Amino acid sequence: MITIKANRTNLNKILKWSSSRFNEFTKTQVISKIIDAVNNGVNYEYHFGTGAFSERNCWGWGYDLKIVNGVATLQHDITKDTYLLIKS
Repeated sequence: MITIKANRTNLNKILKWSSSRFNEFTKTQVISKIIDAVNNGVNYEYHFGTGAFSERNCWGWGYDLKIVNGVATLQHDITKDTYLLIKS
């Protein structure tokens, strides 16, 4: 597990995001949502998916954000790379 500060610069480096118009959120919106959730520290779980509808349902990718008792982790769906996010 890799520890990083939850700020725009660090999250922008680790998040790989499709520019598909079918995304629920843009990369900028996802980064903002992650930072807000980490800073709030409230128990939270959300899956951020990226890619076209067919990509998300067949071979797309995304990230799982989990915050439990103030501990925030972000995990890539496919590679299972996991990041421990600390407040910036």
